[in-house]
Amino acid sequence: MRSPRNRKGMALGLVLIAITVISVLIVGAYYANVQEYRLGANGLTQNRAMTAAEYGHGVVYQNWSRTWNSYKAGTTFVRGYVPGDGSLDSVRITKLNNLSYLVVSEGKSGIGPHGGARRRAGLLVRLSVPQISMLGAITTKGTVKIGGSTTISGRDTSFAGWNCPPAGAPVAGAVVPSYSNLSYGGTCPGGTCIQGSPLVSAVPAAAVE
Repeated sequence: MRSPRNRKGMALGLVLIAITVISVLIVGAYYANVQEYRLGANGLTQNRAMTAAEYGHGVVYQNWSRTWNSYKAGTTFVRGYVPGDGSLDSVRITKLNNLSYLVVSEGKSGIGPHGGARRRAGLLVRLSVPQISMLGAITTKGTVKIGGSTTISGRDTSFAGWNCPPAGAPVAGAVVPSYSNLSYGGTCPGGTCIQGSPLVSAVPAAAVE
């Protein structure tokens, strides 16, 4: 009978192969975890940058300054904000025309040796100016008696420091549905205490609530 083959060292080879495979698996798992961590950190940094950009829009919109309304079209000015989570925000505001503004907010997060993220968002702002039809300095649908020390003026006036537009054309001093609704007394005989163009106007629109 033949003697069995000598298989010395076979177990050692299998052990080395198993160690190699296990090492590769461990290194692969570690690399995958590192990549997943980096993706999560990058996603968080990008979200913080976008949040900072939106924060800048909110602050500018909430704290809008009336002095910006008087700037000339084409004027650009910059405002900086710190949201408080380590990110930074820079807002560029450009006046496009008398009523419109372009607000560009750029948020930065994680800026440093390991990199970071920037996000930029734009916002169009348009001033809403109410259009009020003023029939006169005083408009009433009922009966009114003007007297005493009363003074009524339908002349438009611009006050210094109020940022008012140029004065417009004067309106009527008093507007009533009918002249019979108006009477005078005291120191205003015949409507001498009224200023405007005309002094008194009778229009049906005054009777509408």
